[in-house]
Amino acid sequence: MKLYPFPDRKLTKIGIYALFLGVLLLNRDALYSGTILGFYKAQFLMLAVMAAAGIRFLVCRRKDWKALLTDRRVVFALLSGGIILLPMVFKRDWQLMYFSVYLCVIFGVFVSLFLTLEDAAKIYLRILCVLSVLSLVCAYGLRLLPDRGMPGVPVVRIDTGVEFYFFGVSFVPLTYVKYRNFGIFREPGVYQYFLLLGLFLNNYEVQWSSGKKLWTVNILLAVTMVSTFATGGLVELALLALVLFFDKGWYKKKAGKLAAGAVFLLGGAAAVYVFIRKGALYYTLVDMLSKFNLRSESMTDRAGSIIENTKTFLRHPLLGGGIREALFVVANNTSSSTVLYAILGIFGGTLNAAAWVMLSWRKEGKLWVSLALTVILFMSFNTENLITNPYFWLFPVMAVCQRFLPAIRGRQVTDGT
Repeated sequence: MKLYPFPDRKLTKIGIYALFLGVLLLNRDALYSGTILGFYKAQFLMLAVMAAAGIRFLVCRRKDWKALLTDRRVVFALLSGGIILLPMVFKRDWQLMYFSVYLCVIFGVFVSLFLTLEDAAKIYLRILCVLSVLSLVCAYGLRLLPDRGMPGVPVVRIDTGVEFYFFGVSFVPLTYVKYRNFGIFREPGVYQYFLLLGLFLNNYEVQWSSGKKLWTVNILLAVTMVSTFATGGLVELALLALVLFFDKGWYKKKAGKLAAGAVFLLGGAAAVYVFIRKGALYYTLVDMLSKFNLRSESMTDRAGSIIENTKTFLRHPLLGGGIREALFVVANNTSSSTVLYAILGIFGGTLNAAAWVMLSWRKEGKLWVSLALTVILFMSFNTENLITNPYFWLFPVMAVCQRFLPAIRGRQVTDGT
């Protein structure tokens, strides 16, 4: 399937990075939306960034408009519009959230027109790595300055009353779960999704020019994941590490065995030290471990989300229930996959689920690896409601556009220059 790349210029490349970064900073799951800019201003700015990129693309590829109109990716975008928007019309459930979900699909299709999945993943990983370094520096270094009385660091507050030091590139909580790394996101549980996605892409979609780059990204994202103290994120990280350890054959290599041993020893020593000291970090870990209790609020909320969304879907299997009915059926509706089935029905829910399977499935790999990766990825986005986040749809939609659609005629994505 043909690509329609932008002109190969430095300024254009900067613009593509700005597009990816802008969407990441302005989406509703980033704290800029809830604090600095406000929800509606952030959403309009994100739309403006996307629209500017789209207009620039159409200008650059004006000679290809006819080919674009008949491109199967555009046909897929139109069909997706029917799947997502027709339930709104038939139910007369006039909510903008349907358009927000559809915008995410359009964004994924748009990026697939000028970038390969691997190139898009590299851009995402470079941005995520920079943000990860900054979040670690701010959360565990710069925060010491205002903690010790240095004036001048702005403090912002979200709707729930939680206050953050605002360092421009990261938000650091003053007192509430102060040892957990929020980065730019509204919750550490949201941050873990972006980090897990990055780790998956780094190990299964990207081919770096050297092993050092692969491991630098892996170590940085893994350390940042640990710093979130997100229970689900740490479980996913452990499971992904096990999959990689056996799938990549690291268990056969001396360096792999030594690295695994070092991780266990250092992790165990750190845990013993924290539990002996019983400081603030100890209570952070206790809170994290308490979520494994089946009666904990975190566990019951997530289980309740899946159960109630499933009930809503079974009552309205074809088109789904109303958005208000679905989203507010429980206090914290956190299961992205089941939320989509609840509000869009069988076709809309399966559209997203199937796209993720296409992304995680390794045609040339082992069956157990494909299954394990699918489960791990689904775990990462079913602890938070991310259905209107462009990065929840971007890479799965690109997998549909560049793997499934070309496979219909046995074609591969090629550079159209």
